[in-house]
Amino acid sequence: MKDEAGLQSWFIKRVEKMVTAKGKKMIGWDEILEGGLAPEATVMSWRGMEGGIEAAKMGHDVIMTPTSYCYFDYYQAEPEGEPLAIGGFVTLKKVYSFEPVPPVLNEMESRHILGAQGNVWTEFIATPEHAEYMAIPRMIALAEVNWTEKENRDYNDFIRRMDHQFAILDQLKVNYGKQSTRVDISLSRNESTGKLMVGMETELYKPEIRYTTDGNDPTATSVVYSAPFEIPASCTIKAAIFKEGKQLGKVSERAFALHSATGVKCEVSPAPSFKYQARGIQSLTDATLGSVNHNDGCWLGFEGDDIEITIDLGKEQMVRNIEVAFLQNLKAWIMLPKSIVLEVADFSGKYAQSNELSVSMVTPADTVLRNNLVIQVKKQNCRFIKLKIKNGGPLPANHLYPGEPAWLFIDEVVVN
Repeated sequence: MKDEAGLQSWFIKRVEKMVTAKGKKMIGWDEILEGGLAPEATVMSWRGMEGGIEAAKMGHDVIMTPTSYCYFDYYQAEPEGEPLAIGGFVTLKKVYSFEPVPPVLNEMESRHILGAQGNVWTEFIATPEHAEYMAIPRMIALAEVNWTEKENRDYNDFIRRMDHQFAILDQLKVNYGKQSTRVDISLSRNESTGKLMVGMETELYKPEIRYTTDGNDPTATSVVYSAPFEIPASCTIKAAIFKEGKQLGKVSERAFALHSATGVKCEVSPAPSFKYQARGIQSLTDATLGSVNHNDGCWLGFEGDDIEITIDLGKEQMVRNIEVAFLQNLKAWIMLPKSIVLEVADFSGKYAQSNELSVSMVTPADTVLRNNLVIQVKKQNCRFIKLKIKNGGPLPANHLYPGEPAWLFIDEVVVN
């Protein structure tokens, strides 16, 4: 026995013998993979899909329940106006998009994926009504994912049918999540034209979405959204749902900053935490700016890690400066970085240090802000940009948990 993982494996295997002797079958969270898996154990894959894939390849049954799709104690809408939750951000649409059977598994291995499970942990949930609010309607979406073949799933048809489900829930006096008036505003590049297009979606069926691009709140006379549209420059878009001239719910807002690296390939090491992955690594160059809310779905979060970001501009360009946005929220264990080292390279890929920036916490320490740091670049043609970012932790002596690892949150690397 070499380490604690080996000790855990020995313990789990011993417990399994006792369980199977009673005619039962053991199920364990994916940590039981560490040190060697018990022979008949079923694995609950919660820290992503990797543990489940590993177990299925070994011939073990698997229940897929990753946090990014199946944790219903996470926020289901913008935290403002929602009951307090543990964090995270899992919308109804995100749940419905879940595919429990990873494509990397062959037919035999896929048979070991028993299905998916939704979880509601109750550290922040005090009443049955609150539990209902967190679980429903997301558990309805996950149920359909489980019993419907992938090729037969249709989100638009699902939300059309949800109108009937909501009527039933109302009749049963169920306290379900009524978060469907939120407008999801996103930016993507049209593959055929190369243009950056803004799209809008909601959880309502055929909603009347009205929007503005000048930063003002939409009204009943604002432009109606009908299809994705191009934005030629940076702007703030606001949108809301209207019905019979009246606004339903709050105004949704998203700021976009177009720049020289918008949409280009980037890499980051190590990978962000599974708790805060935004829209993936490409969130660093998707022109979408985060808010001061670390649960808004725009931030990549790193727990205790220094990180390194590499950006390939695709061609040599004259770069003046780099803007990088970080979050400070000490109450949530999020600190600004200690320092940023900038390196650049031409087409040869040989890096040279261009600048270094030291960073201090903004006072008072309980200030919550999105801090946009600007790093000047010595005038030169660049194709590759590398940022070495030093984590700001550990948490300071006056914190409730001094010495614990600090989080580093970053949302966009703007290249000017």
